Amino acid sequence: MDMMNKKGNEEMKNKLFIERFETPESSGKTLKELGINRDVYWAYKSSIEASNELINFSDLIDEEDAEAVINCCRENNIKEFTISSNSTGMIRSIMALEAQGCRLIGTAMINRDNPHYFDNKQVSAIKMEIL
Repeated sequence: MDMMNKKGNEEMKNKLFIERFETPESSGKTLKELGINRDVYWAYKSSIEASNELINFSDLIDEEDAEAVINCCRENNIKEFTISSNSTGMIRSIMALEAQGCRLIGTAMINRDNPHYFDNKQVSAIKMEIL
C-alpha cells in the first residue's frame, strides 16, 4: 500500500498525506504503541494544517532523536522534509541527520504553521533529502 497519496481537493488542501498518521487518536493506542515517532507525527499534523507539501519540523530535531525520526520517515515513504527551526544547535542537528543518511539539498519558503499570530505568513526552511 502506498503511504503517500494524493487525495481529491475536498479531502485535502495539499499533496502531503500519510494514511497511517490520520487515525491514531481514534485507535485508543499511544503513538509509541502504534510505532509512530511523536516528533514526525506532530510535524506532519502541523504541516497539514499549514498546507505545506513536505513535512516541516519547526522545532530542532535533537541529535539523540535523529535515528528514530529518520527511521520513521523511511517507514512511511517520506523522502524529503524541511526544518524551519532557527535554533543555535542546527548545525549539530544537520550533522546527526547526515549521519543517518540525509543530505541538505537547499532552502525553501514554507507556510508558517500558525500564521494568525505572526505578520509573516511564510518562513525560510532548510530542505533535506533522505537517501
